[in-house]
Amino acid sequence: MTDKDYFCQVLVIDDDPDVRFFITETLLGLGCPTVSMAGSGAEALRVLQSKPIEMIFSDIRMPGMDGIELIRKIAKMGYRGGIAFLSECPQQMQQAAASIAEGYGLKFIRTLDKQRIQPGAMERVLQDNAKRTSPLRLASKSFSHEDDIRRAIADEEMSFVVLPKVSMQEGRCVSAELLCRWKHPSKGEISPEMFLDKLVRTPALYEPFQAYLLKGAAELIKRLVEQQYDFATINLNMPLSAFTKLDDCEAFQKKLRELDVTPEHIQLEINNHNGYAATILTAEALARLRLQGVDLALDNFGVRQSSYDLLNMLPVNELKLEKRFVQRMTTDKLAYQYVKTTIALAHELDLQVTAVGVDSAAHWAMLKNMGCDYAQGFYIAKPVPMDEFIDWIKAGGVVQFT
Repeated sequence: MTDKDYFCQVLVIDDDPDVRFFITETLLGLGCPTVSMAGSGAEALRVLQSKPIEMIFSDIRMPGMDGIELIRKIAKMGYRGGIAFLSECPQQMQQAAASIAEGYGLKFIRTLDKQRIQPGAMERVLQDNAKRTSPLRLASKSFSHEDDIRRAIADEEMSFVVLPKVSMQEGRCVSAELLCRWKHPSKGEISPEMFLDKLVRTPALYEPFQAYLLKGAAELIKRLVEQQYDFATINLNMPLSAFTKLDDCEAFQKKLRELDVTPEHIQLEINNHNGYAATILTAEALARLRLQGVDLALDNFGVRQSSYDLLNMLPVNELKLEKRFVQRMTTDKLAYQYVKTTIALAHELDLQVTAVGVDSAAHWAMLKNMGCDYAQGFYIAKPVPMDEFIDWIKAGGVVQFT
C-alpha cells in the first residue's frame, strides 16, 4: 500500500456544524480527494444515493434519524464502504452500535471520541478501511459455481499459504495454520470468503476439498520433519458440520493413515460459521479424534454459537480468540475485559489460548501481559507460500520485532 492508496471519497455525518467542518477540513488536509457533509441521517441517505462514498464518519446521537436507524438504512441500500462512529455516548452504547453495524453486514472500523479526535486517528481509520473488504461486498460476489469449484479442486488450482502461530513467551513458531488460496484461470485471485461458504454447505464439494487440504498438510508436515524442526501441529480450519455422523470420524482417520500423517501433528480449528447445531454424534466423532491424538481448538470463541455451549460439549484443548475483540481491545474497554477474562477462564480450565488478529505492538504487549499463550497476526507474520515458510523455518522460525 502506497502513501496515498487509502485516501478515498468520504462522507461526514453530524448535526453539529463545528464538528462537521473540523473533520472535513482535517480529512481534506490529510489528502482525501472529496469529503461530503450531511447534517442529518436523511441528508446522508441523499448523498449516498448520488455519490460513490467509500468511507463514512457518523455521529450516533442525532435528532430525527439517529445513527442506529441510519445503520440499518445504509445497509439496506447495499453500502460497501467502511463506517466509523463519532460519539460521546457511553461505552455500552458505542459497543451496541458497533455490534449492530456488523450484524447488518457493514464494515465497521472503530469509534472515535468526537471531543478528542486527532488527525492521526482519522488517518488510521482510512488505512484500516483500505485493508478490509466489506462483508456485504463479499456476500454479493460470493462465488457459487459448483462446477468451477469442483474442477479447481480436481485440477489443483487451489494452492496453500501458511500462517505461523508463535509462542508469546519465546517468539518462536510452534505451529502453523494451513490456508487455501484460489487463482481462477479467467477471474484471477478469488478471496476464500467467496467460495469457502459454498464448500462448507455442499458435502459433495467439501469431502474432496477436505482430502485436498489434508494432502497439503501432509506435505507441510513432511517438509518440517525433514528440517528436524520441533513443531507441535499443523492447524486446519474445519467446520462443525464436517462431523455430523460417526462415519465422518472414521473417514478422517482413514485419510490420515493413507497420507501417513501422525494424528498428534494435526489440530482441527473447529468453527461454526454456518450455524450448524451440534449433536451428540458430532461430539462423539470429535471426542474419538481427540482420543486418537488430534488436537481440537474452538475457533472464533465468543462469536455466534462458538462459545460456552460448544466448550461444554466438545473436548477441546485450546480456544482461539475472535480477532474483532483482539483488535478492539486497545480502544474498547469491553473488548479488553472480554479478552482478559477469557484468557483467565481458559487457563482455569487447563486450556491454551491463541489470539488472532495481532496486528500491532500494542496488541502483543497487552496479550503478553494477560498471559496469552500464542498469537497470530500481521505484526508477527502474514500468510506466505509454503516454500517461503520453510525458508523462514530454516532460519530459525523466530520472530524479529523491530
